[in-house]
Amino acid sequence: MGLFSGSISVARFVVDPIDLEENRQEFFEKILEFSFKEDDTGTKEITKGWVCARDPFSESFNETDIFFGQYLILGLRIDKRSVPASVLKKFYIQKERLILEDSGKKALSKKEKKLLKERIFYELLKKTLAVPKVYELIWHLESGRVFFLATQIKAIELFEEMFKKTFSFSPKPMIPYQLALSLLDNEFHGNLKSINPEIFI
Repeated sequence: MGLFSGSISVARFVVDPIDLEENRQEFFEKILEFSFKEDDTGTKEITKGWVCARDPFSESFNETDIFFGQYLILGLRIDKRSVPASVLKKFYIQKERLILEDSGKKALSKKEKKLLKERIFYELLKKTLAVPKVYELIWHLESGRVFFLATQIKAIELFEEMFKKTFSFSPKPMIPYQLALSLLDNEFHGNLKSINPEIFI
């Protein structure tokens, strides 16, 4: 939650400018459709969805919680559950030994081993606590500039997936040239275009 902690890492993206008044209601409905919902079954390794950036552990929010003038500010909450390989191996060996003793078999078949491992995995997964992480999205709709407050590759991949799924178009990473254009006055754009790209080794 870097936006409210004072320490942030930012990945910049760009999309086409959006008319907020024309799209506000549609966007809000789509965001609600893909908002975060707790995994009550406990069987999902990853649960993700949009939340209010200021209150990421609540599943409910309204338009005034996410729209601020021309800005859309959201949190992308990602909850992860995991079972360490060593723990899975321990319980698998114990269960396999009991099954072999009860059945009198010398060994389980390949299919039986696979099914047993899957069953034990999900039994253990249900007992684990999900670890939540929240990454903020700041989108200036009028200019099309999008800021995602994370630089980890996996987090960015999940963000791009959720963004496209929600809004039906993909954010494009902002390259340094585009960033320079967005920061310079129009009168200097010609000078920027005359610069030749260099490769630094």
